[in-house]
Amino acid sequence: MDSGTKFRIALYLLCFVLLSYFAYLTYGLVKSLEITPVYVVLSIFVLALFLYAYTKLYLIVANGIDNIRIRNERFKGESRRVEEFLQKNVDVMNLEELRETLVPFERTLLLERTQRKYGTQLNERLAHAKQVFNLKLHRNELDQLNRKKDLLEYEILEAEKKRNRVEQSEERRLEAIKANLHIPEHDVYLLDDLNPDAIKILKAERYRQSNEYDILREEIVTALIRPINQHSNTHTFLVWSTIRYLENTGEYETIREHRTVDADITFKYLGKTYALEIETGNLLSKQKQLKEKINYLHKRYRNRWMFIVSNKDLVSKYRAYGLSTHRKGMEENLQKLLSAIHPQKSGGKHPNTTRNNKKKSRE
Repeated sequence: MDSGTKFRIALYLLCFVLLSYFAYLTYGLVKSLEITPVYVVLSIFVLALFLYAYTKLYLIVANGIDNIRIRNERFKGESRRVEEFLQKNVDVMNLEELRETLVPFERTLLLERTQRKYGTQLNERLAHAKQVFNLKLHRNELDQLNRKKDLLEYEILEAEKKRNRVEQSEERRLEAIKANLHIPEHDVYLLDDLNPDAIKILKAERYRQSNEYDILREEIVTALIRPINQHSNTHTFLVWSTIRYLENTGEYETIREHRTVDADITFKYLGKTYALEIETGNLLSKQKQLKEKINYLHKRYRNRWMFIVSNKDLVSKYRAYGLSTHRKGMEENLQKLLSAIHPQKSGGKHPNTTRNNKKKSRE
Protein backbone atom coordinates (compact mmCIF):
# COMPACT_ATOMS: atom_id res chain seq x y z
CA MET A 1 0.00 0.00 0.00
CA ASP A 2 1.48 3.35 -1.04
CA SER A 3 1.54 6.52 1.04
CA GLY A 4 -1.29 8.15 -0.95
CA THR A 5 -3.71 5.31 -0.14
CA LYS A 6 -2.75 5.34 3.53
CA PHE A 7 -3.37 9.10 3.66
CA ARG A 8 -6.82 8.73 2.15
CA ILE A 9 -7.78 6.06 4.72
CA ALA A 10 -6.61 8.38 7.52
CA LEU A 11 -8.81 11.17 6.11
CA TYR A 12 -11.79 8.84 5.95
CA LEU A 13 -11.29 7.86 9.63
CA LEU A 14 -10.88 11.51 10.65
CA CYS A 15 -14.07 12.38 8.82
CA PHE A 16 -15.90 9.54 10.58
CA VAL A 17 -14.61 10.67 13.98
CA LEU A 18 -15.58 14.28 13.33
CA LEU A 19 -19.03 13.32 12.12
CA SER A 20 -19.51 11.10 15.12
CA TYR A 21 -18.39 13.85 17.43
CA PHE A 22 -20.69 16.33 15.65
CA ALA A 23 -23.60 13.89 16.01
CA TYR A 24 -22.81 13.47 19.70
CA LEU A 25 -22.78 17.26 20.23
CA THR A 26 -26.00 17.62 18.33
CA TYR A 27 -27.66 14.91 20.39
CA GLY A 28 -26.56 16.64 23.62
CA LEU A 29 -27.90 19.95 22.44
CA VAL A 30 -31.14 18.39 21.42
CA LYS A 31 -31.65 16.91 24.90
CA SER A 32 -30.70 20.08 26.71
CA LEU A 33 -32.42 22.58 24.48
CA GLU A 34 -35.81 22.93 23.14
CA ILE A 35 -35.93 22.05 19.45
CA THR A 36 -37.03 24.95 17.34
CA PRO A 37 -37.10 25.48 13.51
CA VAL A 38 -34.27 27.96 13.76
CA TYR A 39 -32.17 25.41 15.54
CA VAL A 40 -32.85 22.77 12.89
CA VAL A 41 -31.97 25.13 10.00
CA LEU A 42 -28.85 26.28 11.78
CA SER A 43 -27.79 22.67 12.39
CA ILE A 44 -28.27 21.76 8.75
CA PHE A 45 -26.27 24.82 7.61
CA VAL A 46 -23.41 24.04 9.97
CA LEU A 47 -23.36 20.44 8.80
CA ALA A 48 -23.29 21.44 5.12
CA LEU A 49 -20.53 23.94 5.77
CA PHE A 50 -18.53 21.31 7.55
CA LEU A 51 -18.95 18.82 4.69
CA TYR A 52 -17.93 21.45 2.06
CA ALA A 53 -14.83 22.42 4.02
CA TYR A 54 -13.91 18.78 4.50
CA THR A 55 -14.35 18.04 0.72
CA LYS A 56 -12.15 20.98 -0.32
CA LEU A 57 -9.52 20.04 2.17
CA TYR A 58 -9.61 16.46 0.99
CA LEU A 59 -9.22 17.46 -2.71
CA ILE A 60 -6.36 19.82 -1.97
CA VAL A 61 -4.52 17.27 0.10
CA ALA A 62 -5.25 14.46 -2.40
CA ASN A 63 -4.02 16.51 -5.37
CA GLY A 64 -0.92 17.48 -3.46
CA ILE A 65 -0.24 13.86 -2.69
CA ASP A 66 -0.79 12.87 -6.36
CA ASN A 67 1.57 15.61 -7.54
CA ILE A 68 4.20 14.50 -5.08
CA ARG A 69 3.77 10.91 -6.22
CA ILE A 70 3.99 11.89 -9.93
CA ARG A 71 7.08 14.03 -9.34
CA ASN A 72 8.68 11.23 -7.40
CA GLU A 73 7.96 8.75 -10.19
CA ARG A 74 9.25 11.26 -12.76
CA PHE A 75 12.34 11.85 -10.68
CA LYS A 76 12.94 8.11 -10.50
CA GLY A 77 12.45 7.77 -14.26
CA GLU A 78 14.74 10.72 -15.04
CA SER A 79 17.32 9.45 -12.57
CA ARG A 80 17.24 6.03 -14.20
CA ARG A 81 17.56 7.53 -17.69
CA VAL A 82 20.37 9.85 -16.61
CA GLU A 83 22.21 7.01 -14.87
CA GLU A 84 21.90 4.87 -17.98
CA PHE A 85 23.15 7.76 -20.14
CA LEU A 86 26.10 8.45 -17.83
CA GLN A 87 27.10 4.79 -18.00
CA LYS A 88 27.04 4.69 -21.82
CA ASN A 89 30.19 5.14 -23.91
CA VAL A 90 29.00 7.65 -26.52
CA ASP A 91 32.28 7.43 -28.42
CA VAL A 92 31.46 3.93 -29.69
CA MET A 93 27.81 4.66 -30.58
CA ASN A 94 26.74 5.04 -34.16
CA LEU A 95 24.86 8.07 -35.44
CA GLU A 96 21.35 6.65 -34.94
CA GLU A 97 22.12 5.48 -31.40
CA LEU A 98 23.42 8.91 -30.48
CA ARG A 99 20.35 10.59 -31.97
CA GLU A 100 18.01 8.30 -29.98
CA THR A 101 19.99 9.00 -26.82
CA LEU A 102 20.07 12.79 -27.14
CA VAL A 103 16.51 13.41 -28.35
CA PRO A 104 14.81 12.76 -24.92
CA PHE A 105 17.12 15.26 -23.21
CA GLU A 106 16.48 17.87 -25.90
CA ARG A 107 12.69 17.53 -25.93
CA THR A 108 12.04 17.26 -22.13
CA LEU A 109 13.03 19.74 -19.42
CA LEU A 110 14.47 17.89 -16.43
CA LEU A 111 13.14 18.42 -12.93
CA GLU A 112 15.04 20.91 -10.80
CA ARG A 113 15.70 18.08 -8.35
CA THR A 114 17.27 16.00 -11.14
CA GLN A 115 19.34 18.95 -12.32
CA ARG A 116 20.64 19.55 -8.79
CA LYS A 117 21.64 15.92 -8.47
CA TYR A 118 23.27 15.41 -11.88
CA GLY A 119 23.69 18.99 -13.17
CA THR A 120 27.44 19.38 -13.81
CA GLN A 121 28.18 15.78 -14.72
CA LEU A 122 25.12 15.50 -16.97
CA ASN A 123 25.81 18.76 -18.79
CA GLU A 124 29.42 17.77 -19.49
CA ARG A 125 28.37 14.36 -20.83
CA LEU A 126 25.61 15.91 -22.95
CA ALA A 127 28.06 18.45 -24.40
CA HIS A 128 30.52 15.66 -25.19
CA ALA A 129 27.77 13.51 -26.71
CA LYS A 130 26.59 16.40 -28.92
CA GLN A 131 30.17 17.01 -30.01
CA VAL A 132 30.58 13.33 -30.91
CA PHE A 133 27.19 13.38 -32.68
CA ASN A 134 28.11 16.44 -34.79
CA LEU A 135 31.47 14.93 -35.65
CA LYS A 136 29.92 11.64 -36.76
CA LEU A 137 27.16 13.51 -38.59
CA HIS A 138 29.76 15.45 -40.57
CA ARG A 139 31.70 12.26 -41.25
CA ASN A 140 28.50 10.58 -42.40
CA GLU A 141 27.72 13.49 -44.72
CA LEU A 142 31.29 13.38 -46.01
CA ASP A 143 30.97 9.63 -46.61
CA GLN A 144 27.73 10.20 -48.50
CA LEU A 145 29.38 12.88 -50.61
CA ASN A 146 32.31 10.56 -51.30
CA ARG A 147 29.92 7.78 -52.28
CA LYS A 148 28.07 10.15 -54.58
CA LYS A 149 31.39 11.27 -56.00
CA ASP A 150 32.47 7.66 -56.57
CA LEU A 151 29.10 6.90 -58.17
CA LEU A 152 29.35 9.93 -60.45
CA GLU A 153 32.92 9.02 -61.41
CA TYR A 154 31.78 5.48 -62.16
CA GLU A 155 28.85 6.73 -64.24
CA ILE A 156 31.15 9.16 -66.10
CA LEU A 157 33.64 6.35 -66.74
CA GLU A 158 30.88 4.08 -68.01
CA ALA A 159 29.49 6.90 -70.17
CA GLU A 160 32.96 7.51 -71.63
CA LYS A 161 33.36 3.80 -72.33
CA LYS A 162 29.96 3.74 -74.01
CA ARG A 163 30.80 6.86 -75.99
CA ASN A 164 34.13 5.34 -77.04
CA ARG A 165 32.37 2.17 -78.13
CA VAL A 166 29.86 4.21 -80.10
CA GLU A 167 32.61 6.36 -81.60
CA GLN A 168 34.67 3.30 -82.49
CA SER A 169 31.62 1.68 -84.02
CA GLU A 170 30.85 4.90 -85.87
CA GLU A 171 34.46 5.18 -87.00
CA ARG A 172 34.41 1.60 -88.29
CA ARG A 173 31.15 2.28 -90.11
CA LEU A 174 32.52 5.46 -91.69
CA GLU A 175 35.77 3.69 -92.58
CA ALA A 176 33.74 1.02 -94.38
CA ILE A 177 31.81 3.71 -96.28
CA LYS A 178 35.07 5.47 -97.11
CA ALA A 179 36.64 2.23 -98.35
CA ASN A 180 33.64 1.59 -100.60
CA LEU A 181 34.00 5.05 -102.12
CA HIS A 182 37.50 4.18 -103.48
CA ILE A 183 38.51 7.82 -103.09
CA PRO A 184 42.01 7.53 -104.64
CA GLU A 185 40.39 6.34 -107.88
CA HIS A 186 37.80 9.10 -108.28
CA ASP A 187 37.98 12.88 -108.59
CA VAL A 188 34.24 13.39 -109.14
CA TYR A 189 31.10 12.04 -107.46
CA LEU A 190 27.55 12.92 -108.45
CA LEU A 191 25.67 14.16 -105.39
CA ASP A 192 22.58 12.13 -106.34
CA ASP A 193 24.59 8.92 -105.90
CA LEU A 194 25.74 9.72 -102.35
CA ASN A 195 24.19 9.39 -98.90
CA PRO A 196 24.77 12.02 -96.18
CA ASP A 197 27.62 10.04 -94.59
CA ALA A 198 29.44 9.73 -97.90
CA ILE A 199 29.00 13.46 -98.55
CA LYS A 200 30.43 14.27 -95.13
CA ILE A 201 33.43 11.99 -95.72
CA LEU A 202 34.18 13.44 -99.15
CA LYS A 203 33.96 17.01 -97.93
CA ALA A 204 36.41 16.11 -95.17
CA GLU A 205 38.68 14.85 -97.96
CA ARG A 206 38.56 18.36 -99.53
CA TYR A 207 36.03 17.62 -102.25
CA ARG A 208 34.15 20.76 -103.26
CA GLN A 209 30.49 20.92 -104.19
CA SER A 210 29.75 22.52 -107.56
CA ASN A 211 27.03 22.68 -110.21
CA GLU A 212 28.39 21.64 -113.61
CA TYR A 213 27.12 20.70 -117.07
CA ASP A 214 27.22 16.96 -117.72
CA ILE A 215 27.82 16.03 -121.37
CA LEU A 216 26.24 12.58 -121.05
CA ARG A 217 23.02 13.73 -119.32
CA GLU A 218 22.93 17.07 -121.18
CA GLU A 219 21.96 18.98 -118.02
CA ILE A 220 23.37 20.77 -115.00
CA VAL A 221 24.17 18.37 -112.18
CA THR A 222 25.50 18.83 -108.65
CA ALA A 223 28.76 17.05 -107.93
CA LEU A 224 31.56 16.80 -105.37
CA ILE A 225 34.86 17.51 -107.09
CA ARG A 226 38.50 17.20 -106.07
CA PRO A 227 40.47 19.53 -108.39
CA ILE A 228 43.66 18.05 -109.81
CA ASN A 229 46.94 19.77 -110.71
CA GLN A 230 45.67 23.20 -109.61
CA HIS A 231 42.86 23.01 -112.14
CA SER A 232 39.42 24.44 -111.44
CA ASN A 233 36.33 22.46 -110.49
CA THR A 234 34.92 23.01 -113.97
CA HIS A 235 38.07 21.69 -115.70
CA THR A 236 38.22 18.58 -113.50
CA PHE A 237 34.51 17.85 -113.94
CA LEU A 238 34.57 18.40 -117.71
CA VAL A 239 37.44 15.91 -118.07
CA TRP A 240 35.47 13.39 -116.00
CA SER A 241 32.23 14.08 -117.90
CA THR A 242 33.92 13.71 -121.30
CA ILE A 243 35.52 10.40 -120.34
CA ARG A 244 32.18 9.16 -119.01
CA TYR A 245 30.56 10.10 -122.30
CA LEU A 246 33.23 8.27 -124.34
CA GLU A 247 32.98 5.15 -122.18
CA ASN A 248 29.20 5.19 -122.36
CA THR A 249 29.10 5.05 -126.15
CA GLY A 250 31.02 1.78 -126.25
CA GLU A 251 32.68 2.77 -129.56
CA TYR A 252 36.04 3.96 -128.29
CA GLU A 253 39.02 2.09 -126.94
CA THR A 254 41.97 2.86 -124.66
CA ILE A 255 40.34 5.92 -123.14
CA ARG A 256 42.90 7.60 -120.91
CA GLU A 257 43.23 10.71 -118.80
CA HIS A 258 46.66 12.39 -118.75
CA ARG A 259 47.97 14.69 -116.05
CA THR A 260 51.24 15.51 -117.85
CA VAL A 261 52.15 17.64 -120.88
CA ASP A 262 50.01 15.37 -123.05
CA ALA A 263 46.39 16.13 -123.91
CA ASP A 264 43.87 15.85 -121.10
CA ILE A 265 42.12 12.87 -122.76
CA THR A 266 43.19 10.40 -125.43
CA PHE A 267 41.29 7.49 -126.96
CA LYS A 268 41.53 5.15 -129.92
CA TYR A 269 39.01 4.85 -132.69
CA LEU A 270 39.51 2.42 -135.55
CA GLY A 271 43.17 2.05 -134.70
CA LYS A 272 44.01 5.73 -134.54
CA THR A 273 44.66 7.79 -131.40
CA TYR A 274 42.69 11.00 -130.83
CA ALA A 275 43.20 13.76 -128.29
CA LEU A 276 40.81 16.11 -126.49
CA GLU A 277 42.07 19.18 -124.64
CA ILE A 278 39.76 20.62 -121.98
CA GLU A 279 39.90 24.41 -121.62
CA THR A 280 38.23 26.92 -119.32
CA GLY A 281 40.00 30.02 -120.67
CA ASN A 282 43.06 30.15 -118.41
CA LEU A 283 45.48 29.17 -121.17
CA LEU A 284 44.49 32.18 -123.33
CA SER A 285 46.38 34.48 -120.98
CA LYS A 286 49.50 32.29 -121.24
CA GLN A 287 50.37 32.57 -124.91
CA LYS A 288 53.71 30.81 -124.65
CA GLN A 289 52.24 27.76 -122.96
CA LEU A 290 49.30 27.82 -125.37
CA LYS A 291 51.57 27.75 -128.40
CA GLU A 292 53.71 25.00 -126.90
CA LYS A 293 50.59 22.95 -126.23
CA ILE A 294 49.26 23.48 -129.78
CA ASN A 295 52.61 22.58 -131.35
CA TYR A 296 52.75 19.42 -129.21
CA LEU A 297 49.23 18.40 -130.23
CA HIS A 298 49.87 19.08 -133.94
CA LYS A 299 53.12 17.18 -133.86
CA ARG A 300 51.75 14.15 -131.97
CA TYR A 301 48.16 13.89 -133.23
CA ARG A 302 48.19 15.98 -136.43
CA ASN A 303 44.52 16.74 -137.17
CA ARG A 304 43.09 14.19 -134.69
CA TRP A 305 42.53 16.56 -131.74
CA MET A 306 40.27 19.40 -130.67
CA PHE A 307 39.52 21.80 -127.81
CA ILE A 308 36.45 21.31 -125.61
CA VAL A 309 35.70 24.71 -124.07
CA SER A 310 33.53 25.20 -120.99
CA ASN A 311 32.68 28.85 -121.76
CA LYS A 312 30.85 29.25 -125.08
CA ASP A 313 31.98 32.89 -125.31
CA LEU A 314 35.60 31.70 -125.59
CA VAL A 315 35.03 29.07 -128.32
CA SER A 316 35.73 31.56 -131.14
CA LYS A 317 39.07 32.53 -129.59
CA TYR A 318 40.20 28.91 -129.35
CA ARG A 319 39.13 28.24 -132.96
CA ALA A 320 41.93 30.54 -134.03
CA TYR A 321 44.32 27.80 -132.82
CA GLY A 322 42.49 24.64 -133.82
CA LEU A 323 39.21 22.75 -133.97
CA SER A 324 37.16 23.88 -130.96
CA THR A 325 33.72 23.16 -129.57
CA HIS A 326 31.60 24.20 -126.64
CA ARG A 327 30.88 21.38 -124.22
CA LYS A 328 27.22 21.29 -125.24
CA GLY A 329 28.25 20.73 -128.87
CA MET A 330 30.96 18.20 -128.10
CA GLU A 331 29.08 15.17 -129.45
CA GLU A 332 28.29 16.80 -132.80
CA ASN A 333 31.77 18.20 -133.33
CA LEU A 334 33.44 14.95 -132.27
CA GLN A 335 31.45 13.19 -134.99
CA LYS A 336 32.66 15.76 -137.51
CA LEU A 337 36.26 15.16 -136.41
CA LEU A 338 35.89 11.39 -136.74
CA SER A 339 34.04 11.68 -140.05
CA ALA A 340 36.86 13.79 -141.47
CA ILE A 341 39.38 11.04 -140.66
CA HIS A 342 37.12 8.03 -141.37
CA PRO A 343 34.46 9.21 -143.83
CA GLN A 344 33.52 5.65 -144.82
CA LYS A 345 32.88 4.60 -141.18
CA SER A 346 30.85 7.49 -139.77
CA GLY A 347 27.44 6.94 -141.23
CA GLY A 348 25.46 8.19 -138.22
CA LYS A 349 26.21 5.22 -136.05
CA HIS A 350 27.62 7.21 -133.14
CA PRO A 351 24.84 9.71 -132.67
CA ASN A 352 22.21 6.98 -132.43
CA THR A 353 24.30 4.88 -130.06
CA THR A 354 25.04 7.89 -127.84
CA ARG A 355 21.42 8.99 -127.64
CA ASN A 356 20.33 5.50 -126.57
CA ASN A 357 23.02 5.37 -123.91
CA LYS A 358 22.01 8.82 -122.63
CA LYS A 359 18.45 7.60 -122.18
CA LYS A 360 19.76 4.64 -120.18
CA SER A 361 21.90 6.98 -118.07
CA ARG A 362 18.91 9.15 -117.15
CA GLU A 363 16.87 6.07 -116.26
